Amino acid sequence: MPSHTPSTTPANEYLTPADAARRLGLMPARVRQLVDAGELRAIRSVTGWRLIELASVERLLAQRQAPREAAP
Repeated sequence: MPSHTPSTTPANEYLTPADAARRLGLMPARVRQLVDAGELRAIRSVTGWRLIELASVERLLAQRQAPREAAP
């Protein structure tokens, strides 16, 4: 599953599902669904916690704002 592959992103560039949810205005369960669907990138910490890549959260925010900015 590509959304859970290790990356070279620095550790401080990951968010917990709760933090990602706050930024996106969603519930943490929905953030987990977006990870499972491949719309957000995440890794698993050594303790098993899912950590969401900050860049993917910012990318999703930008995609959601783009249609609003294009509207008259």
